[in-house]
Amino acid sequence: MKRNIINSYLNMEIILRFCLVATVIVTMGPTIPSAAKPCQKKSFGGSSFVCVCNESYCDTVEAETTLTSNQFAVYSTSKSGDRLKKTVNEFQKASGAKLALFVNINKTKQTIIGFGGTFTDAAGMNIASLPGGAQTMLIESYFGVSGIEYTLGRIPIASNDMSTDVYSYDFTNGDTGLSKFTIDQTDHLYKIPYIDRAVSVSRHNVSLYGSPWAPPDWMKTNDNMAGYGTILPNMAKVYANYLARFLSEYEGFMSEGRMWGITAQSGPTRSCINTSEPVYQSLCWTAESMRDWIAKALKKSIIDNGYAHIKVFTMDDTRDVFKNWTDTFKDTQAEKDIDGFAIQGYQDDDFPPKYLCDVYNSHNGTQLLLGSEFCIRDQPVIDLGCWERGVTLARRLFQDLQNCFSGFTDYNLAVDLNGGPSWVNNTADSPIIVDHDNKQFYKQPMFYSMGQFSKFIPPGSIAVEVDSLEPVLLNNPTVAFKRTDGAIVVVIGNFENKSMNVEIEFDNSGQHAKFTMEADSISTVIWWP
Repeated sequence: MKRNIINSYLNMEIILRFCLVATVIVTMGPTIPSAAKPCQKKSFGGSSFVCVCNESYCDTVEAETTLTSNQFAVYSTSKSGDRLKKTVNEFQKASGAKLALFVNINKTKQTIIGFGGTFTDAAGMNIASLPGGAQTMLIESYFGVSGIEYTLGRIPIASNDMSTDVYSYDFTNGDTGLSKFTIDQTDHLYKIPYIDRAVSVSRHNVSLYGSPWAPPDWMKTNDNMAGYGTILPNMAKVYANYLARFLSEYEGFMSEGRMWGITAQSGPTRSCINTSEPVYQSLCWTAESMRDWIAKALKKSIIDNGYAHIKVFTMDDTRDVFKNWTDTFKDTQAEKDIDGFAIQGYQDDDFPPKYLCDVYNSHNGTQLLLGSEFCIRDQPVIDLGCWERGVTLARRLFQDLQNCFSGFTDYNLAVDLNGGPSWVNNTADSPIIVDHDNKQFYKQPMFYSMGQFSKFIPPGSIAVEVDSLEPVLLNNPTVAFKRTDGAIVVVIGNFENKSMNVEIEFDNSGQHAKFTMEADSISTVIWWP
């Protein structure tokens, strides 16, 4: 397919952009914030508000500090006004609160990989449209110690629906030896620089993984990166080499980032609709065809290229097809060749989430469950300050973490005021919205919903059991974790229109963390036993 630039985002000077990136990287680095900078609130008439950031100011999160044995901290986000606001309280005696929780660290579940977002072309183009100082603020907000500390980053392999151009890394028809393989200039402008900057400001390892939407057109049966098509039989091995080549080439260009994993295909099942849908880049795989391809080609290519350590995830599709995929891979060579199943957060309201944990436990916890994509596509596309979308995202996080997920990846790190750019107008809302005309960006309630988890549950944390004297209601979801530094973290949602008294006991210690949650709020409780 010929390249088809459909907007002006690419009409920037490459040299100028690289100079700007190089300058910023030198000056950036993890620093521990002092007191938190408050949100600059702005209402657009929605149910809540956004926090406005520009090149000279952006709100921050107050740092964690190790507390005394009789203290605990609470970070809260609420519809009425709080945004990751920190308070410190002292333990008290039991009093019989409405929500009484018991944390049992001896009942352990999955280990956390991390939380993060996707470095789409759209995200990079929007970040690039901001002044240098605002770019720094945005990256710090997501990945830095004064922000919500993302530790996962998904990288689309070549173009996808959130690009302005359809491109692959090898346009030369029949180049089976991949001698013309080249990482596109779009990656050099809008992905790689921001990945490096994200890694450089993080105090954690940022686990980067790639996801392909489509191979070069000449490898597909329809000779088109977009639309229905399968891999040509004589191109299966070539395509495996193409993906392995991506891993090595990308690492070669990144100064900070290192590849951690790969999903074999984004949306393989929904790409098998034998019509013009989806209209964007896709490749049809059945569970059986992908199983055989991973075992016969993909895993070997990855190992042969020196990337045996790379985590390989299959499926990368919606929960409703999960059972078919796990049944297909069970007791096969491909099951040994994969590290887990990537699951996207769409079209699954009728499928019980408990099945996810049943599968995880049937594999003795050896197959990771990775949330690989989630976004809200609704009307209006962008709903600035919408509290309800923050709740939708939080509910998804609670549900996944309650059902054995080890990681969660949101989609675009940033979109514009129209939810793009997208060459097929497949626009979406995002935790951060860039207003490039006014040289600023807006943090949505969704951003802070993510932060209630990502900021306080670092990689290596282990999910533990939370019990209650009374059934926990749908509007009061709870998850708990033990971190590698010994801290206990409990995240609680109060999605009711009235306040709620909460009481948490840790492991029969007699210590009770008591506090009141505002109506329509999320709280994260931390203490060091």
